[in-house]
Amino acid sequence: MSTQHSRIDPAALDDRALIASLHRVRSIEHRCIASLVEHLAELDVRGLYRDAGYSSLHVYCTDALQLSDAETYLRIHAARLSRRIPALLEFAELGTRANSRIQTLSGGMKRRLTLARALINDPELIFLDEPTTGLDPQARHLIWARLRSLLNQGKTIFLTTHFMDEAQRLSHRLAVMDHGRIITQGAPRELIARNIEPQVVEVYGDGAERWASEFGEAHCERCERTGETVFCYARDADALVHDLERRGDLRYLHRHANLEDVFLKLTGRELRD
Repeated sequence: MSTQHSRIDPAALDDRALIASLHRVRSIEHRCIASLVEHLAELDVRGLYRDAGYSSLHVYCTDALQLSDAETYLRIHAARLSRRIPALLEFAELGTRANSRIQTLSGGMKRRLTLARALINDPELIFLDEPTTGLDPQARHLIWARLRSLLNQGKTIFLTTHFMDEAQRLSHRLAVMDHGRIITQGAPRELIARNIEPQVVEVYGDGAERWASEFGEAHCERCERTGETVFCYARDADALVHDLERRGDLRYLHRHANLEDVFLKLTGRELRD
């Protein structure tokens, strides 16, 4: 059965440390897109890597690594490699850029390259470190579609991300960590139902604070304030919405609670360095 496990954490450094410790791989700088194979000379357990793939937050390539490196370290026959690399480039929509140098690729292309490289050995277990960070919406949706196709093939994906919508869309199960400690885990819908009120009304504008004090707080379970925005969390938001509809001085958004609401409730709204 295919599974996607996600981890979300306020600190990016902790994400990278976790991925590195789980996979025990360090990336080597690459300069050529044709060199898709991760340098594995420092990996002690080759059998583990033959069954796992790894994609880091950064892209590294070097001309020094050739296809024969995969044959040596992963024990993949050269004939199989020659078939897989074109297929992986097409998978990443890079088929027309096979001979391009890394420096000429856009950020989205580079991220797709790291995903293709992680799949060179057709792994059953794939570690992805923030695979869509820095991407535009089109590239992000393409990566999501590719990840879903991998899940449909029966692969297991372990993913770290700071994007709550990404975790909510892709994960079968996720864990939220704070200061190196798991503070909750479960399926996305289960976490939302367990930790947060189902309805959220966001109120914007100079009068939002006054409205919350005079009306909002009395008609919801909980109010939070960030800058000029008031967040009202309620089991039934009808009274809030009805009052806001008759006012012309405030803007508002009524929506269902999501994973980002859970994350902020559990870890706080303060900035993390």
